[in-house]
Amino acid sequence: MTTFGLYGNLVHFAAYKKHIGFYPTPNAISAFESALSEYKCSKGAVQFPLNKPIPYE
Repeated sequence: MTTFGLYGNLVHFAAYKKHIGFYPTPNAISAFESALSEYKCSKGAVQFPLNKPIPYE
């Protein structure tokens, strides 16, 4: 799993068969809860399906 760090681990991500798993901190998921509402989320993960564009903005 790829990890980006800034004064420690910042975010992880990995590619799977049907989605990209994005693993920020739980605080980040809470902060962007409304923007992520159409994606499958858990306390520490967001799944971006491969058949939809990633919302970079």
